[in-house]
Formats: sequence, C-alpha cells, structure tokens
Amino acid sequence: MIIDTNAYLGFYAFRQLRHNTPSELLRLMDEKRIDLAMVSSASAITYRNAQSANEELAAAVASHRDRLIPFAVINPAYAGWKDDLRICHEQFGMKGLRLYPKWHNYSLSSGPGRDLIREATARGMVISIPIRVEDYLPPAELASRRARRSAG
Repeated sequence: MIIDTNAYLGFYAFRQLRHNTPSELLRLMDEKRIDLAMVSSASAITYRNAQSANEELAAAVASHRDRLIPFAVINPAYAGWKDDLRICHEQFGMKGLRLYPKWHNYSLSSGPGRDLIREATARGMVISIPIRVEDYLPPAELASRRARRSAG
C-alpha cells in the first residue's frame, strides 16, 4: 500500500497549486498508483484561525473518505483552538493534525504548542509537522540539479 503523507486541497496564498480538488487529486493518485492520501487544506496554512479551512476540507473529502484522510490544521496561538480540535476530531472524524509553528508564530516547546500536542495525543491523533511549506526551486530546476549530482 502506498500512502501520500503530504497532500493538500484548496488554495495556497503564494502560488497556484495543481491537483488541488478531490477529483484532480484522486485522478493523480490513480495515475501514480497511490492508495491513500493524508490531506490538509493549503488555505489553512496562512489563516490565523484555520477552522473555516478545516470545515471546507471536511466537506470536500466527505464522499472520498475511503482514500482521502483529512488532517486538520490547528493554531494553538488562536484562542478557540481547543473547540476547533474537538470539532475536527469528533464531528469531522479527522485522524490527525498538520502543525505550522513558524507560520502561526508559536514554538512546539511553548505552553500552547505542548498543550495542543498533549490534547491531540490523548485523542489518538497523528501529528505531522512539515519541515517547510514549499520547495524553494522550481521542480524542473530541482530535477536538473539532482541529475547533475548523480552524473558527477
């Protein structure tokens, strides 16, 4: 079984995303023979309160839960995060979280960061912490550099 652990739906504020709807993502997954994808809202990354993007994600994947596993984006620096976490887990059935401490301006070792990790862990949720949000070079340039390194 192949699982994509880094999939997104929606819109990202700083560049256009491809395959950002459920139907487009599923088509790509079929083409690449990917069975499941852990998916979050790209829009939620730049929202101070990401809950509206989590709600959009839950609706978007509702009829595709056999293949698209929704991961909430929660900002513990936002006052209502505990309610958002409860809603995402209990009402939307989200199995995990993606955390963006640099974007949301908190530290994982701070009180709010630790509290969120503790609450999510108590709920049995998977926690994903991406190293960075986007690659800094265009894919063609990255591929070209990798090819040069392999050849030399």
